[in-house]
Amino acid sequence: MTDNFDIFGVIKTAQEETARWIGKANLLVAGKTGVGKSTLINAIFGEDFAKTGTGQPVTQEMKLFSKEGSHISIYDSKGLELADFKKILDELISAITEINSSKNAMDHILLCWLCVDHNSARIEPAEVTLLEKLEKELGIKTIVVFTKSFTENKEFINAAKKILPNAEDWIEVHAEKTTMRGGQEIPPSGLDNLVTRTYGLLPEIQKRAFVRAQQLNLEKKIDEANTTVNWASGQASLACANPLPIPDAILIIPIQIRMMMRIGELFGIPSVDFKTLMIVLGGPLAMAGAGRQVASYLLKFIPIGGQILNATIAASITKSMGTLYIKALVGLVKENPSKHIDYTMVAERFKGMLQEIKN
Repeated sequence: MTDNFDIFGVIKTAQEETARWIGKANLLVAGKTGVGKSTLINAIFGEDFAKTGTGQPVTQEMKLFSKEGSHISIYDSKGLELADFKKILDELISAITEINSSKNAMDHILLCWLCVDHNSARIEPAEVTLLEKLEKELGIKTIVVFTKSFTENKEFINAAKKILPNAEDWIEVHAEKTTMRGGQEIPPSGLDNLVTRTYGLLPEIQKRAFVRAQQLNLEKKIDEANTTVNWASGQASLACANPLPIPDAILIIPIQIRMMMRIGELFGIPSVDFKTLMIVLGGPLAMAGAGRQVASYLLKFIPIGGQILNATIAASITKSMGTLYIKALVGLVKENPSKHIDYTMVAERFKGMLQEIKN
């Protein structure tokens, strides 16, 4: 049976499964015009995520920002400072209600960043009303984000917490480096805290998509990737509960493909490009789907004692491969902080690391 192994079919199935696994996250970002919402979004999800004047209109005062393959949708709600706020609020609540009526839970908006300008030292009645509507009527959790917080104003923050008591948290953020008059530079702050708290408040079905989309906290990506490695190791162990000859080790290759594809997605590498990795690692044999030969080629990089693959060895091989794969990705991300990482780069790095083990 393994002689007829179809790696094209395995990759296609894994891509479909990975898309469901990574899911989708949806975030409402609300606040007055000029409060710094776009700067905040770009600081966390990438510098070009929210460009001024772009986005698909949802209502007159709400736009949807998304990027192909990003697995996150950002709903930007404006108009909190306008005189006809009640009309705008009714329109906003109606739009969110419709979105959250979808049968697919991954389409739902379940968290809001309510952005308040720290320097204004003022909470608008519209902001109070919106938070109450979101929390009490729609069940949407809200984090109050004090933007442009490069000075200290504890009195205002404490007062705001009393005025907006239903918020899940109140976080001070300064989203971009600022050069003050006189040359003093104030670095970004509070962003990692916002990412961590957002991750903690999102439902499980949206956590992985958020981790994938955010570009700020590498440790969150590593944690999710390690969880994936442990899952794959367990699956490999189950697959080899009955010991197999090494040539039949092809049975654990689909598990390892899913593992590497999931990890790649967490680091922002689309699974649709995964074939590139297999071409570099497995060469013509792998892409021809040559069954046992594929297994022999891919597994020769990992030291195996004996000719039998049992549960312990299968789990160990898979965990070693996954751990090394994460190390390759982390190294590339750190070395190329402003460059998109693709599977060509990953494949060459990973293959070199496997060769070092073999030698």
